[in-house]
Amino acid sequence: FQDLNTFAGALESVNGDLEYLKNNAFNFIVNQHGKELIKKLEELSIHIADAGQIGANLQKTAVSLNLSLGEDVLGFSADINTAKQFLDALVFWLNQSEAQNIAIIFQNPTEIRPAGGFAGSYAEVSLDHGSLSHLKVNDIYYPDKFLKSKIIPPKPLQLITPSWGARDAAWFFDFPTSAEKTISLLEASNIYKERSMRLSAVIALNIHVVQSILDIIGPINLPDYDLVIDKDNFLSEIQREVEAGDDKRAGDPKRILRVLTPIFFEKLAELGDEQKRLLFEKFKNHSLAKDIMIFSQDPLLESYIKSVGLGGEVFNLPKQFSGDYLAVANANIGGGKSDAFIDQVIRLDSKIGLNGTVNNYLKIERSHNGQGQKDWWYRSTNKNYIQILVPTSAILNDISGNIYRSIKAPVNYQQKNYKVDLDLRSIESTLKFLDDFAVEELFQFGKKTFATWFDVKAGEKKKLELQYQNANAISIADGEKYRFVFDKQAGVKGELELHIEAPAGYKWRENNNHLFNYSNKDVPARVIINLTLKEEK
Repeated sequence: FQDLNTFAGALESVNGDLEYLKNNAFNFIVNQHGKELIKKLEELSIHIADAGQIGANLQKTAVSLNLSLGEDVLGFSADINTAKQFLDALVFWLNQSEAQNIAIIFQNPTEIRPAGGFAGSYAEVSLDHGSLSHLKVNDIYYPDKFLKSKIIPPKPLQLITPSWGARDAAWFFDFPTSAEKTISLLEASNIYKERSMRLSAVIALNIHVVQSILDIIGPINLPDYDLVIDKDNFLSEIQREVEAGDDKRAGDPKRILRVLTPIFFEKLAELGDEQKRLLFEKFKNHSLAKDIMIFSQDPLLESYIKSVGLGGEVFNLPKQFSGDYLAVANANIGGGKSDAFIDQVIRLDSKIGLNGTVNNYLKIERSHNGQGQKDWWYRSTNKNYIQILVPTSAILNDISGNIYRSIKAPVNYQQKNYKVDLDLRSIESTLKFLDDFAVEELFQFGKKTFATWFDVKAGEKKKLELQYQNANAISIADGEKYRFVFDKQAGVKGELELHIEAPAGYKWRENNNHLFNYSNKDVPARVIINLTLKEEK
């Protein structure tokens, strides 16, 4: 009981540190008190280590008394160790002699790309021993102007650009891969090479996060533009200025963001404790929805980022995986900002046979509701290169609703000495065109991918329907486990419906029914469904 009391006290210290950091960390960063932030992080690390040691002693005492503390305590010990490793790595990262440079990518999901929205703008942020020492907002096209290397872009993007740049780096559904590509393409630009500037991390935020922040900090007055920006008009007004405003005509379309950002950060620094609590809750919800993703080049930090669900990585199927997997990645290629008015419903009907094969019928329904919008970029046909990621054993049997689009290289890449990107080549070299279906079949991130074009005009609703078979997905026997995993695309809102039918003579133990149903209109970043076969008697 003394150990329990001491343990509770140690946890109270940890909770106190966390609450203090939640309320003050941002202020420490922006108000040049980074050393104070680092000091508090070090104190938190010590308190976590103390709690871990006391917890270990408590477990030893329990064992000596032949008592069990339960799985939760064992799991807590592992979490304590992981948290301390992360904090020590974070403190070491912040304490480097050179500033840590971060690219904050503002993803616009109205023009969706596999890793999230199109990265129209980004911010350079530098932290010097935990203090904000540099903040600059740039148009993503600016560093691309100084990118001397000419790189062949992904084939679908050749419809709109002859070369690859940081603007299109979010091409990979796996966010760490897209983030690494963003870093490499930015650092290859002369504006970074000439300063020998290295980027150590990428943070991707989409419009939904910015709208939530504006909901808390309140409207921002921009007298130069005769505008008051709030959560309701942020997207439409910024989009209008960027696409058709005076700054666009002057050749500086993203100037409004450079004017807005410092005011935005000032208002954030002035938040009260209750507002900070609300903001923290909103950020937590956004992280669960994949609206915030983080990548770090530091392996320890990156490992922890993934463990708390902020990595945006593709789920890694284990070698002995017994089940099924699905991800749907849309890419708007020359379709304006039409994704702002696209509603998407994904429905998967899976029927498991007695031989363990899963027969899947997938229906993706997309509705374009932008026909009444006055701005052309919302009324544009949604030109969608869609990729469907499934297990490697999947075989496509039928598809309808897609179209074929011929792509001709805009320049002679070999003659013009364009470089081949190695990551892209490793994927595109696996490509096989299925003539009967007008579908590309390729392999990426341990998954087979069916890729095709699925366009929707304004005012229309269309369906893409696939039938495919996943061979040898599960062993059929009483008590056998079946796992289904769905990875959501960042920035895409829509409904997911799943219907998983057990083989004849079996039902699912979890609901005592032959059919398991799942439906969600607010899909989280990852859906994992664990089921167990139960033989009917």
